[in-house]
Amino acid sequence: PSAGTVGIFDTKGLELGSDLESMLDDLRGFVDRNRIGPVADQIHVIWYCIRAGDNRIQPAEAAFIRNVAAMQIPVLVVITQTPVTPAGEIHAEAGILAEQIRLLALPIRGDVRFVSALGDDFAGVPAHGLDALLDATSAVAPEGVRNALAAAQLVNQRLKRERAMTI
Repeated sequence: PSAGTVGIFDTKGLELGSDLESMLDDLRGFVDRNRIGPVADQIHVIWYCIRAGDNRIQPAEAAFIRNVAAMQIPVLVVITQTPVTPAGEIHAEAGILAEQIRLLALPIRGDVRFVSALGDDFAGVPAHGLDALLDATSAVAPEGVRNALAAAQLVNQRLKRERAMTI
C-alpha cells in the first residue's frame, strides 16, 4: 500500500493440526521486516475472526491472540456471521461464545465484536456490527492511519465526516 491507503492482510486460518509456531514465526518475520519500512506497509490492527457457528474458541486460537498482542499489535476479536433474534438481539449461542472468550482474559482491545456483514433477507435479519467494528478499529489504530481507514471504507459515512472535520 502507498501512503494514505489502508492495507488489508489476510492470513490462513488456524485449523486443527495447524503449525501454530510456524504461522507465528512467519507473522513475526513479516511484522519485524515492515516495522522499519513505511507506515503504510505495517500492520496496525488485527481482527481475529471467529465464526459464530463454531461455538467455541480453540486453545491454539487463544495462544495466537496472546502472541500477536505481545507483538504490540492491537487485537480486536470479531464474532462473524452472528445471527440476531427478530427483536435485534444477539443470538444466545453467540453470546455464550463471547462469554467464553471474555473468561480467557485475552489481551484484546475492548469487548468482543458481533458482526454480520451480509443480511439474510429470507430470515429478515439485517447486516449489523460493521459501524461499531470500524469505530473500534479507528480508536486503536495509530493517528496517521485513521484518515486512510475513514477514506477507504464505504460503510460508515459518519466516520468519514468526523475524520474529514479533523483535517
